[in-house]
Amino acid sequence: MTTGVELSYTRVSQDGAWGILSSVDWSSGLFKAHVGIQASRGVGLSVGPTLTTAGDNVDYGFTATPFAGFVLYPFYAYTWRAHSPDIQEAGLFVKIPFRVSGEPIRFGN
Repeated sequence: MTTGVELSYTRVSQDGAWGILSSVDWSSGLFKAHVGIQASRGVGLSVGPTLTTAGDNVDYGFTATPFAGFVLYPFYAYTWRAHSPDIQEAGLFVKIPFRVSGEPIRFGN
């Protein structure tokens, strides 16, 4: 099982949402740090560089994560790594929105 946390800043408009993110996650012996950009309109995509460590092995790569949903987001992530086997993950994000600035967050009308 993988555990992690993501912090993202997202702008929402009538055309969809876009933003930046930073995440870390870990599972049995593997640590992964990722920064990226994301865009969505119900279905979205996050992409960006990733750094992984496993024991003394440090590697870099690129992660692409398609996702869908609202609050609960099923996802698939593929991380290409330069010198290690690639990583494939599937799971469920739980994202809790909170307002930093702008209009209040509204669910519905």
